Amino acid sequence: MKQIEKWLQDNNITYCTAKWGNPDYFNDGFTVCGLMVTFDFYQDRDAPAKMSAFERYMGRKRAYNCEYYKYGAGWWIRVLTAADAPKLEEHEKRVSDAVEAFWQAEHARRQAMQKAS
Repeated sequence: MKQIEKWLQDNNITYCTAKWGNPDYFNDGFTVCGLMVTFDFYQDRDAPAKMSAFERYMGRKRAYNCEYYKYGAGWWIRVLTAADAPKLEEHEKRVSDAVEAFWQAEHARRQAMQKAS
């Protein structure tokens, strides 16, 4: 990750270190660390060229996983190690499934209360 950070600094690309995961939901302390790289096409006229260079550079890095997210005038990219990416995806799915199960149970409880009254 340090090599990627150095490359980003050398190429004047905006990034920050970030943590993903919800350590409090299951009280398991789960988080993964990575980089959040942003390309704002509105503020930086060189953003398309920088993004192309970044994609070429990361194409050679098989040990890392990049997830692309579009926002208004650009992209932000989540960079994680190839080992952490599936762990985060599985954790997010567990949280999503738990939230869905909670709301289904809550809806059923409210429907039962409404029928009882």
